[in-house]
Amino acid sequence: MREDSLDAASHVPLDVSPNARDRNIAGDQGLDTLIHMQFPSSTSSSTAVRVPAAWEIAVPTGDYNVTVSVGDAAANFDSTHRINVEGQVAVNNFVPTSAERFRSATTTVRVSDGRLTIDARGGTNTKIDYVDANTADTTPPAAPTNVTATRGSRWDGTRTPRRTSPATTSTAGLHCPSAPVAPRSTEPPR
Repeated sequence: MREDSLDAASHVPLDVSPNARDRNIAGDQGLDTLIHMQFPSSTSSSTAVRVPAAWEIAVPTGDYNVTVSVGDAAANFDSTHRINVEGQVAVNNFVPTSAERFRSATTTVRVSDGRLTIDARGGTNTKIDYVDANTADTTPPAAPTNVTATRGSRWDGTRTPRRTSPATTSTAGLHCPSAPVAPRSTEPPR
């Protein structure tokens, strides 16, 4: 497995380790550390890499669930964070505040060139905290068996189909702690 930081424009390997920070503020090391993907020209630094960076890792062709986090544990609110995963916007122009310093997002992408690519094009001083990528099972789940619905006089949004035996589903080890919970439908089951 090969992992590289790249020049976002040319995709030539680029060492952006001088742009890494460990704030020693947050209890979660994933949020306490960051790398400037676009080091601001207004900040004085003799060692900073000012070429906009991307991040890439070699993976087999397939679908991936990718969670990314941006932000800064320190009180630095000088960013408009944008993260693109395989060309799809995952974090769109997040501007941190003292009340919300971090933003994470999960997206499912298809990798067809053998490289999962993450860049910050469209952002300003984007600081990436962590990336979590897992293969995605895009096979639709099988329809539940042994399920019957009880007819009621009127749908009130609270009745659910009765199961005569438990249906089984597999999550195949998928763990997305930051994935949002889908809202409950108020429509009757079909």
